[in-house]
Amino acid sequence: MERLDRIMVNISLLSSYSTTYATNLPYSTSDHYPTTLFLEAHCPLGPIPFRYNHLWSSIPTVQEIVKNTWRQQVEGSP
Repeated sequence: MERLDRIMVNISLLSSYSTTYATNLPYSTSDHYPTTLFLEAHCPLGPIPFRYNHLWSSIPTVQEIVKNTWRQQVEGSP
């Protein structure tokens, strides 16, 4: 038997939850399968540590880009 029951979501919902899946439950009186959507919230693990890639040293413009970026004035809370 082919299942025609579906769940539609958008990319915003998928990006808000780390794990998302759907299951079809057994049907009884209807010819449609009840569908359950499971959403597991994303648990932030903290800031991502900076990692230096040594390949950046081989690109001539990287040093200038870093200097210009560090000279920029940034506004915001401390």
